[in-house]
Amino acid sequence: MKFSKSNRLYFKIIFILFLVVLLLVPNGMLKSLIYERQNLQESTENEIAASWGKDQKINGVIITIPYNTKITDSNGKDFYNDFELHIVPETMNIDINLISNKKKRGIYEAILYTAKLNMEGSFNFHKIKKKLNHAHEIKWENAQVCVAISNSESIQENIIANFGTQKLIFEPGTNQNYMFPSGGVNSKIKINPEKEKYEFKFNTTLRGSRSFQLLPLAEETQVKISSDWHSPSFVGDHLPMHEITEQGFTSQWKLSKFNRNIPLVWKNNDQQVEKSKGIFGVKLLQPVDQYQKNMRSAKYASMIIFLTFLIYFFFEMLNQIRIHPIQYAMVGIALTLFYFLLLSLSEHISFNYAYLISSGAVIGLIAFYSSFIFKKKTYAGILLIILILLYAYIFVLLQLEVFALLAGSIGLFTILAIVMYLSRNVNWYDLGDININEGK
Repeated sequence: MKFSKSNRLYFKIIFILFLVVLLLVPNGMLKSLIYERQNLQESTENEIAASWGKDQKINGVIITIPYNTKITDSNGKDFYNDFELHIVPETMNIDINLISNKKKRGIYEAILYTAKLNMEGSFNFHKIKKKLNHAHEIKWENAQVCVAISNSESIQENIIANFGTQKLIFEPGTNQNYMFPSGGVNSKIKINPEKEKYEFKFNTTLRGSRSFQLLPLAEETQVKISSDWHSPSFVGDHLPMHEITEQGFTSQWKLSKFNRNIPLVWKNNDQQVEKSKGIFGVKLLQPVDQYQKNMRSAKYASMIIFLTFLIYFFFEMLNQIRIHPIQYAMVGIALTLFYFLLLSLSEHISFNYAYLISSGAVIGLIAFYSSFIFKKKTYAGILLIILILLYAYIFVLLQLEVFALLAGSIGLFTILAIVMYLSRNVNWYDLGDININEGK
């Protein structure tokens, strides 16, 4: 069965569009592979973190004082109800130094740190005495102080604190599971009810990974976090004053009682501290996430394939060159392999170098192959320049974040304008009248 030239061209257009759609199937497989590799990376990082220390969260210092009240029923019999009064500091100064470290497993690595934690502050018992006016018996001798630390198993040394003139040695656990289900440390303290103000100092070393966060419990809280890591992300409800350099960062928070929703004093489980608002801190980020950039690059695959085929079609239509559908398919496969090359290389070298090597290999292969299709090196040279510009344009888009949409829109508009200009004299109703060589 023979087809006219017009039918052949219409068939060619339909085939090109079908091939573009068909080549999006491996692109979908590529995106699934990126997700799989990304999940494997996260799983490996979590395994490393579990053996070193997970994300840390400190919920400050709280003193608990047990007491009871007497109730007399209608028969004149006395009953006693036991309560616990929880008190947060009046002032709190926290200084944290995060010493970063990297651990690798295979091709993946996790960001770890050792945190040097120093806390000091004061409690004012004058403000809470009226809360105990109705108490029958206040058990000052059974008071305890606890510090909620989300991963206390990562503490590297015994914790010794000063509370007034007392030396406190802390033990695991908080004995306040309803307030601190994630755990912490505690110590018994002796409180003289006649003394209104106690100052304390607390320091320790603990290990963690990725992030360090705090919940401000004191009426007045000042926090300083410094590190040798140069790529922090400040998170939470409060942003700090900060300075970031290649050698690391420093950050400072200053918070008042109006920046939190926790009272100075409460009893029993009236407050679930770990669910309170106001948490803040810092994450130690990897400077480059190659999987995120690979995913963004894969989203441009359909545009790259379509534009490359469009270039071939214009060469075929305007320069009397006949290109076989299989040759289109071979070029499309080469364009698709670029993304698999990019993904595999970026796991071992930087993304920018991976992009340069992958695009150079694919552009060179297509230009070499096209020199035999077009029969003229001039056409292959023009194609080479166009592909270089196209891949360079995509690379620029990948580097942009805030202006990526703007640059992408302007670029697509420019490409459309060029296509419209080149095809301005084409009679689309008489494509079959274009003389295409049947032979060499």
